[in-house]
Amino acid sequence: VSTQRAWGSKMARTFGDKELPLTSLSGEDYLDKTGVTAYLKDAMTLLLENRPETPIRFLSEYFHNVVHGASVMQQSYRLIRLSSRERAAFMDNLYAAYTLLQAKSEGLEVGAPVSEYSKLLKLVCQDFPYDVVQSVMQVLSQKDTNCVPFADFAAGIQSCLLYEEFFEEAETIFRKCDNDKTGTVAKPMLLEQLKSLYSSDLKISLPNIKELKRVLKGNEFISLKQFLRDLFQMTDYTPQSL
Repeated sequence: VSTQRAWGSKMARTFGDKELPLTSLSGEDYLDKTGVTAYLKDAMTLLLENRPETPIRFLSEYFHNVVHGASVMQQSYRLIRLSSRERAAFMDNLYAAYTLLQAKSEGLEVGAPVSEYSKLLKLVCQDFPYDVVQSVMQVLSQKDTNCVPFADFAAGIQSCLLYEEFFEEAETIFRKCDNDKTGTVAKPMLLEQLKSLYSSDLKISLPNIKELKRVLKGNEFISLKQFLRDLFQMTDYTPQSL
């Protein structure tokens, strides 16, 4: 009961200075006055647009953020993770995330601050090996500007998501090649095994095969971190038309 009263008081403060006579309202008016209708419509719209694999968990997280609030950075990260890159809703979510971080100067939108963009990239890349994260930040933060335009923002985020998928498969293959557990693998062997990904039924994005061959050129041994770092640095991240 105390929880319900606390919730009712919170909603009353949100929608007016005085306590609303909620018990005297019709069901529809009650839902409208307390904001529940708007939240439910928003939650259902996001659910159907993105079709998450665990819809109940998605709704739980959605209403947790409604009740407890979430930082702009958390909201942006959540939007990026809301759907896979192949879904039509992804670019809408990406733009919404960008808009949340967008700085304003004298009322004009000037782009996402580099500092906020860097924080978001680190969140997206949090499961990457540490050395690779540092490489990612160097590659994607080279431009001499205080704000990041949407084209660069989108290219950087999508590059990280692309490599997140590839890194998982590459690490599995690397471990299989490293029979002696030395932490290094001969480049020709690794290249040959990675080529199998290009003819598989896996629905993941893969780096250009020419870039892969350039990174693994030669007969020396290479560590997993060195391979991933070199591959990321060699890739062209020029934004495509969006």
